[in-house]
Amino acid sequence: MRSNTSLLALALTLSTLCVANGQTSTGPVGRYGAVMEYDPSHAPAQTVYRPRDIGSLKKIPVIAWGNGGCAANGGANARQFLMQVASEGYLIIAPAKPGPDPEPVPAGAMPQVPAAAPAGNAPAMPAGPAPTVSAELNTAIDWAIGENSRKGSLYYRKLDTRQIAVMGHSCGGLQALEASIDPRVVTGMIWNSGTFSTDTPLRGTTMNKEKLKQLHVPLAYIHGGPTDIAYQNSLDDFERITVPVFMGEIGVGHGGTFREINGGEYSKVATAWLNWRLKGDKSAGAMFTGANCTLCTDSRWKVSRKGMN
Repeated sequence: MRSNTSLLALALTLSTLCVANGQTSTGPVGRYGAVMEYDPSHAPAQTVYRPRDIGSLKKIPVIAWGNGGCAANGGANARQFLMQVASEGYLIIAPAKPGPDPEPVPAGAMPQVPAAAPAGNAPAMPAGPAPTVSAELNTAIDWAIGENSRKGSLYYRKLDTRQIAVMGHSCGGLQALEASIDPRVVTGMIWNSGTFSTDTPLRGTTMNKEKLKQLHVPLAYIHGGPTDIAYQNSLDDFERITVPVFMGEIGVGHGGTFREINGGEYSKVATAWLNWRLKGDKSAGAMFTGANCTLCTDSRWKVSRKGMN
């Protein structure tokens, strides 16, 4: 029998202090606080980011996260972002055990990469530890549904298993796209990512242009502008996709703002999209809908939309 105490093998809580070049944060600022947990009894390994104050929530939507690089690190490179989103009332599950906690960075300090190449084949992947795979996001959904119905679980009857989303960064964004084909998923957010041609998929995912035809849920694509290595692939996906899709471009490059204090601009956009799509918050939807949507009138952002009437 799994013990809930094992979930405390690794944890980051609201009291965590983060400091970067003079910037200080006392942790995620959402109303529910946040905890990162690793349960060593679970196979395959996974890391959970959840609200600390579960008792005050009636139903918690579920999000499966695809790690950047499809890496087996429990979302380490996006930990500031994941903790912040979890603190807004979401359960987030990232494949594998937690990697080292990277230092947060000041706003705008993520390194840039050369301008993106035209959409095409996936780049050669270096040899290294086995990556996570898309199916681990679907397995995470299985686990959450099971925990919601298991007596004695921390999450017993606390999760909203009708409101499930997928998100992911870069290679993990492709995993999220592939996992979004799952009929239990109701929306997805694809960060700094886009599919390659069919013949050379990345390790960790088999998502390709052809599989875009299988998508069935509203999506948000967020990328870092022309210096984002996924820029052209993202634009090409947008043209091909037939489901409702929002595309937001902000000039932060491929690294996004995941490691900025509390996830920076990305966490604000993610929370608004999730509050709208998973919690029915129409005021949050105003960030994306209407002629004068919040991001439409923000000079930092360039917005494109399809099927979002």
